[in-house]
Amino acid sequence: MKGLTTGIVLCTLSASVSAQPEYTVVDLGSFGGDIAAVDINDAGVVVGWGVVNRFDYQMFRYDGVLTAIAPLQPQTQAQATLASVDGSVVGAGYSMTDLDRDALVSDGVNTVSPGMFTPTGSDSSGRLVGITPVTLANGFVIEHACEYSDGTLSVLPLLPGGADSAAFDTDDSGWIVGGAFPAGALKPTPALWVAQTPTNLGTLGGTGGQAHAINNARQVVGWANTAAGQPHAFRYNLSGSGAVTSRTDLGTLDGKASHARDINDAGEVVGTSGSHAFIYRSGQMIDLNSLIDPASGWVLVDAKAINNAGQIVGHGSIPGHPLRAFLLEPGVCLADTNGDGVLSPADFSAWVVAFNNAAPACDQNGDGNCTPADFSAWIANYNAGCQ
Repeated sequence: MKGLTTGIVLCTLSASVSAQPEYTVVDLGSFGGDIAAVDINDAGVVVGWGVVNRFDYQMFRYDGVLTAIAPLQPQTQAQATLASVDGSVVGAGYSMTDLDRDALVSDGVNTVSPGMFTPTGSDSSGRLVGITPVTLANGFVIEHACEYSDGTLSVLPLLPGGADSAAFDTDDSGWIVGGAFPAGALKPTPALWVAQTPTNLGTLGGTGGQAHAINNARQVVGWANTAAGQPHAFRYNLSGSGAVTSRTDLGTLDGKASHARDINDAGEVVGTSGSHAFIYRSGQMIDLNSLIDPASGWVLVDAKAINNAGQIVGHGSIPGHPLRAFLLEPGVCLADTNGDGVLSPADFSAWVVAFNNAAPACDQNGDGNCTPADFSAWIANYNAGCQ
């Protein structure tokens, strides 16, 4: 069959299709105080922190049931930072009178501390990266990016002449991203460590920034200042040697600032802009609040993580609860071919492009192939709306 064109008359489409919520918001509950979700693994296990007894922080695990995880004694506070591949809750514990942080790993029953550092990222093998305090000869304490593997905590090198650094994420090949101070700089810059060698990834034309996440396609996201001094979310593509091949300014929702928090292996980016959570996909930044039922009462403020199933976690607010953890469950919306969260005739144009290029979005009947039968399936999916 020859390539299709958008000149086909879409007479079989419903006269009007109302925008359906693309995501269902799941309220994770609370322990009586503020609560925020910070990470989700590919199995859908959510972790975060919640306030108990008005002043104390505890880690939590959510797998359909919200479970609090107490800090190790004598520490009184604990905050989760990531969900490991096996569903363990990883975070850091401390006390109000002693702010040194010990890493914590809990399977929900037993909690252990692998050392004095704050874990911030992990790979599928369980290797951790994070931040650890280092005491200099003059007695000053600075923070260094670190890596924990096979029972050994290693401090990562600084940029030449630099001071502090922090690691925030790692991919399965061992590449680590974070922020590091160049020589004489007053602000950190997005940084990459490959085989323990640091590289300055650069900014969006200004001074300062940090890399927060990396996926297995060597795409890095975070924030960096523009030439105008505004922090903007970015996505950098890296070569096999770690060189930056492209820098993309993801823009903003409010015209001022944005920060990217995470990226999945499909290249979907989540973060926050103008106190609204966003998802960046198909070349555009979309306010996640526009993709949920407005009658839910939710205001999604910050999207912290997205997994490879497209589930998103973060925090927002609902009436009576100014800081509340959410999980966004994606619905089924096969006909939304351009990924803007709204069904419209523009999705047919996107489907035609997918058909002519045998792209995955062409397969509307789920048989694993791109054939003319998918045209009829697309029309049926369009008229059915989003579920």
